[in-house]
Amino acid sequence: MTSGLRLILFTLAIPATTCLAVDIPRAEHPRPDLQREAWMNLNGVWDFAETDDGEQDFLNSPLPDKIVVPFCRESSLSGLKRTGFVKYVWYRRAFSVPADWQGKRVLFHVGACDWETTAWVNGAEVGTHRGGSTPFSFDITDALQNGENVITLKVYDDHRTGLQGSGKQSDKLESYGCMYTRTTGIWQTVWLEAVNATHLESFYAIGDPHSGRVMLHARVSPPREGAVLEAEAFGRGKVCGKSECASGVGPDPPEPGSL
Repeated sequence: MTSGLRLILFTLAIPATTCLAVDIPRAEHPRPDLQREAWMNLNGVWDFAETDDGEQDFLNSPLPDKIVVPFCRESSLSGLKRTGFVKYVWYRRAFSVPADWQGKRVLFHVGACDWETTAWVNGAEVGTHRGGSTPFSFDITDALQNGENVITLKVYDDHRTGLQGSGKQSDKLESYGCMYTRTTGIWQTVWLEAVNATHLESFYAIGDPHSGRVMLHARVSPPREGAVLEAEAFGRGKVCGKSECASGVGPDPPEPGSL
């Protein structure tokens, strides 16, 4: 069991969002089991550049191309369909934080980006992530300013070095056998989310068909002594179970609650 705060929280009632728009590709929330009302989809047209020169710095320079996120440069849906090898790709777009997010922490989420991603907001570095298939997020609150903000991403991806996982991505220009054309850069939804200072970070559920119970484990960030979480389970539109659990801070979590 990892150290930190582990709490109990679960609900099957997901509030509807009003942020969907027909001009945003993949406009739906990518994780409906973790959807909050305060979120903003950042899919769509981003400024874009690609280069093999790791020293070429686009952080303070215009990006010459456009790309449709969340589709990788190799995909026709990205508007580029460039299937050649490239080591570095850059992304940039502007956004404004809704006024009713005042006082909240703002998280920048990426569903997946292959392979090493570094992000800046208004020129301030906010985080780096390695891995091409796992989601990640950065807390960008302290880098935000009033009005328009600009986020820039630099992504390195060169699986031909053998130093990173490549799966079945082709080491040739073309696909062959079970190897397919590479995926470079962003290839899953990108979004912003507003959370409280203490908020649910993740959870998992374990069902027990013999007892008819669901065991719920959740992690809150940052840990806060004295917090209490309530859980509700819904079936056919009706509440069929409730539970609550007081938090604990330290290596040993409290006894899990159940519904």
